[in-house]
Amino acid sequence: MANRLHTPLCDTLGMEYPILLAGMAVGGSQDLAPTPVEMVAAITNAGALGVLGDNFRNLDEMDEGIRRLKSLVGDKPYGVDFLVPATRAEVTATSNRELYAQVAPQYPQHVALVQELIEEYGFEAEEVSEQPPMSTELLRKKFEIVLDNKVPLFAAATGEPPEWFAQQAHAQGMKLIGMTGAVRHAQRQVCRGRGHHHGAGHGRRAATRANISTFVLVPQVVDEVSPRPVLAAGRHRDRAARAAAYGGRLGRRAAGSARLSWWRKRTTSRTRTRTRSWGRARMSSRRASSRPASSSGRTRTR
Repeated sequence: MANRLHTPLCDTLGMEYPILLAGMAVGGSQDLAPTPVEMVAAITNAGALGVLGDNFRNLDEMDEGIRRLKSLVGDKPYGVDFLVPATRAEVTATSNRELYAQVAPQYPQHVALVQELIEEYGFEAEEVSEQPPMSTELLRKKFEIVLDNKVPLFAAATGEPPEWFAQQAHAQGMKLIGMTGAVRHAQRQVCRGRGHHHGAGHGRRAATRANISTFVLVPQVVDEVSPRPVLAAGRHRDRAARAAAYGGRLGRRAAGSARLSWWRKRTTSRTRTRTRSWGRARMSSRRASSRPASSSGRTRTR
């Protein structure tokens, strides 16, 4: 019996099912990694495609982690993901702790806000790490590790890789994925030759800075970059969400489906950027209700 989930993207990336594990990084070590090497390998070996986040303390550990992943999956596809900010300032500090000491006095309100949130929600403050801060030189070395290991797929968590990397990656057959939080991101990635796109809205807002819902964004990106494939990223918790994800992937052809007609009506009737962020509204409401009232009875503003 044919696999009903098999799509053209499966053939392009060499996987059995059109499912990708998003590479995530927290804490900078495999001990705290949301997507450790063994998990990524298990996803790939199950027929999907695992993507490794940058959960490594240094470049040597990153290189070792990729090599270990390769040994676990054999010739099956896998990917590597790390942050590539579109803009960044060059720094002179040699560690994040040193950089924090330089920057914190310049932004006292930001530091105060973070401390306020830590106290309000009972978090435990973490020590700033001694890892080297992100810089052009550090990113260059990471890209070189990806090229040296001939990684099948690279996903840029934010921004786009430099042109020299993209050219060498394409030359050795590497697939590139760009994270898209708005249609303009997809347009920029097409101009720079990115092959695939993650359509990610509120469901992955922390990564994309998206001001639009995932299932409003996905069909817009599909229409913009067609025939390039688009992956719907985010929280697909039920059948309706998964149906919407497939509808976004199929683009305009999904409009003729009776099962998805309700979804197309809802998404195509909204504008590109006016969808309000539920999270932002909720946070604003919470902050307003927690502020002390003035003598006039109105909420005091800062």
